[in-house]
Amino acid sequence: MKNIVYFILLLSITAFSQTNKVNIKNFNDLIDEGNFNYNKKLYSEANKIYKYAKTFAIDMHLGQKKIDEAEKKRVESQNKIDEPKNKPELERKKPIPTTQVIKPIPIKNLSSSKKYSNLLEEAKIVYNDYAQELIEKNKFDEAKELYEKILKYDPNNAVTTLNLFSLNSTLDQLKQKQTKLDQKKIEQKQFEELYEKVNDISQLLTYLNFSLENKEEETSKTIAQKILKIEDSPKMRDSISSSYFNITGNSHFKEFFLSNTAKIKEYRDFYLYEKIVSKTNYLKSFEYYSNLVELDLEYLKTNPENLLVIQFQTSQHYNNKGWYSMLCKKFDNLLDYFNASLKYRSANIVAEGNIPHAYLFTNQIEKAKELYLSLKDQGFEKFSQYKTFKEAFLADFNTFREAGIKNNDMDKIQKLLEQ
Repeated sequence: MKNIVYFILLLSITAFSQTNKVNIKNFNDLIDEGNFNYNKKLYSEANKIYKYAKTFAIDMHLGQKKIDEAEKKRVESQNKIDEPKNKPELERKKPIPTTQVIKPIPIKNLSSSKKYSNLLEEAKIVYNDYAQELIEKNKFDEAKELYEKILKYDPNNAVTTLNLFSLNSTLDQLKQKQTKLDQKKIEQKQFEELYEKVNDISQLLTYLNFSLENKEEETSKTIAQKILKIEDSPKMRDSISSSYFNITGNSHFKEFFLSNTAKIKEYRDFYLYEKIVSKTNYLKSFEYYSNLVELDLEYLKTNPENLLVIQFQTSQHYNNKGWYSMLCKKFDNLLDYFNASLKYRSANIVAEGNIPHAYLFTNQIEKAKELYLSLKDQGFEKFSQYKTFKEAFLADFNTFREAGIKNNDMDKIQKLLEQ
């Protein structure tokens, strides 16, 4: 409904650019119009116009000088209106001769009346335009006051009536939204009181999942910290991190596993020897090896005694990260992963065999083709089920297709390998 009203509103409002210069010109025109009637001794008409000029000067923020000018004129005209009341009683009640005829309003006065009416119409457009600007700045009460002023002068103004209706609808929606927010705060407070009394980890993990699903970041953080105060182990940190990853897509791995350098080896050993990840879940496998690489790099900074073993493992982990990155169709950093794998172990034949795949999926087709053909007849890794790179390449192509990866160049290269 709101969208329809605004659509009608946009069609209805006349385009008008409000500037201070235009407002001052309108004010001066009103004063001139009042002066014209004053000079013609039409003091009541002049007084009415001066009053409007003063109101206009106030509402359009034209300054005290303009307000005082209009007020001075209004007082002068009012004095002229009140003047007969100060004359002697007989003179005030002097009868009109029967022969006297009331003169018709001059044509000029009719024209000035029309001009005054035009100024009023122009002012209403200015008010509507300015009210719209106030709404855009979320100054709803001021806009509402402006609309009500327009309707005071012109109760039958359809555009302003529609504008005010739309604004009231908006205010009702904001009120309802605020009511919902207030209700949510009450529920949040009740929830906080609930989990603050609980010390059972399984219940707290349930509350953590609930708060993550409701995108309550601070509450989730508080619950996670409470859980770790009860049990701070790699397994518990992994449970919390997994909840974050499964619900939000962000494991907060650095926060839970890299913030305490004194425990890097403990956390790495847990990841390496205890944590189990399904190889068929490509996204979780990619996340696992990404995190394991981070732990490898931090552990290598400590210059461990078994440095060669750690470097060997880091090479494998980088290669596996690149492999699952391909299966997840995350192709941008493939070459970086496989080159890093070869950096930590230059003899990693599996990583070497993945380099042409990286070229293929980053549209470096000629480099990929050249490397596929140069490696295809060479022996593959000693303990692998494949005797040559060619067998490994063809098996990899099948795995890619099973993962939903389609690539015409891959089909062409397969035909070349099979020749």
